[in-house]
Amino acid sequence: MRNSKKQLFTVSIVFTFLFYILANGYRFFHSMHAGDSLYMVYQNDGGWEIALGRFVQPFLVLLRGAITAPFLISVLSLLWIGLSVYFVADFLEVKHNFSVALIAAVMSCNITILALNATFISYLDFYVLALFFSVFGVWLIKKGKPASLILGSLSLSISLGIYQSYICVSIALVLIHFLTKMPEMPTFKSTFTRAVRYLLSFLAAGIVYYAAWRTIQAVFGIWTADSYNGMASIGDYSEVGMGSILASTYRNVLHHFIYPDTFITNSFRGITMGLLWEQLVRLCNIAVFLMILFSLIKINLVGKTNLWQKTAQLLIIVLFPFGINFVCFASKGMEHPLMIYAFYFVYILAVKLTEDFFPDSGSGVFGKSPLPTNRKDKNLLWMIVPAAVLVLSWSNIVFSNQVYLKGELQENAAQSIMTRIVYRIETMEDYIPGVTPVAFAGNFESSPCLSDMGPFEEIEVYGMGRTVMTYPGTDHAFLAYVLNLNINLTQVNSQDEAILQMPVYPAQGSIAFVDGTLVVKVSE
Repeated sequence: MRNSKKQLFTVSIVFTFLFYILANGYRFFHSMHAGDSLYMVYQNDGGWEIALGRFVQPFLVLLRGAITAPFLISVLSLLWIGLSVYFVADFLEVKHNFSVALIAAVMSCNITILALNATFISYLDFYVLALFFSVFGVWLIKKGKPASLILGSLSLSISLGIYQSYICVSIALVLIHFLTKMPEMPTFKSTFTRAVRYLLSFLAAGIVYYAAWRTIQAVFGIWTADSYNGMASIGDYSEVGMGSILASTYRNVLHHFIYPDTFITNSFRGITMGLLWEQLVRLCNIAVFLMILFSLIKINLVGKTNLWQKTAQLLIIVLFPFGINFVCFASKGMEHPLMIYAFYFVYILAVKLTEDFFPDSGSGVFGKSPLPTNRKDKNLLWMIVPAAVLVLSWSNIVFSNQVYLKGELQENAAQSIMTRIVYRIETMEDYIPGVTPVAFAGNFESSPCLSDMGPFEEIEVYGMGRTVMTYPGTDHAFLAYVLNLNINLTQVNSQDEAILQMPVYPAQGSIAFVDGTLVVKVSE
């Protein structure tokens, strides 16, 4: 019997709390500002976000404050993910607590949430709020009532206005809904009508989003960004091959599951045992894909579906990778881990299909028998998807904690090297704090003072470098926010002949006056 709404809500929140804390609890109480999050300790990029089409973000900053406070952002993120888990489970009509727990694990323990926590925490609560609105929108549209359709489209437009990539989550949910419900859809006409309802709602959301964005641009006099992540060239494929971009869209999905990120473990006789975990995670992904196909075939055989139903399911399977990675196609191949949250709905599809194929599966984990009724011989098959999801979740839990520890150690290292540099600066003759212009030449990422941290070198996540000061400007932010230093920072041309002749810090002469500016050369 299906969970009550109250029970479903409780289970969703409890298991999201459990898995999120296991994977990302480290982040609640550690600053670990690095890269973009170091640069955005004080979040004052409203104009730029509007230029990128993320016009809702500046208004969210008004609500939660412009200072990137990890604990507050983490609590808000936990809340939005928990609510998203509830609405995903309710939308897909998930019946068992165990299935809800697996969905919570998938949505809390993944590389996108890790990357946001590790180096983009300034945007973490915003992005998972976009996730919530993307889920809530299709949940409303499913109801079919006029008011629900309007509110659903509005919800999707808000999601787009926060971060456009989460529209792929909405697409994934709709595709999963039709794929799993196809055997129960009586006629082609009713199915087509339902599909058109979703399509028109998505179209309405896009129109509302675009109109609202252009209106806010006009009111505040904001330009349209034409950078690599801007909206200026969306829809223009004149300079790229559409076939090539389409191939990349599918290939990137496949690559993500074949070459997974895993944690670092010990070495034995020169062999990194982490390779075993990489193979195990890869096998789990393959098992999930095979179980999806197996479940669909068996469900169709048992349900005796018509030719048009089988054809529709095949079409959805073909379109599924494109749907969950539509943003890659729209951006003409530009993609990074912050944009791929919808990929993890492959696991949610597998969980839903497993539950449908084994009607009583999972109930014994928190209640009745753990074996499907009259299907004890197939118990091993029932365990494949849950076991794979739990293995993948554990891998991401361990990996996340390793990444956060590396981030904290890098922050400590940055404080050490910057403190030594500041000491050298302050002992320079004629230096006056807050008056003498000071400039850094080079990049701390290339500094010979920094090592690769031994085994931590293999721990990589999007946005993380060899140090927390990953690009010019973050060094200024570190001095301002972490060391709270009264220093008159400026910029110089690193290719200036006098600077080229200087040695690199910590050598003598690596800190010297050049045309009245105290230059610190940190790398070639």
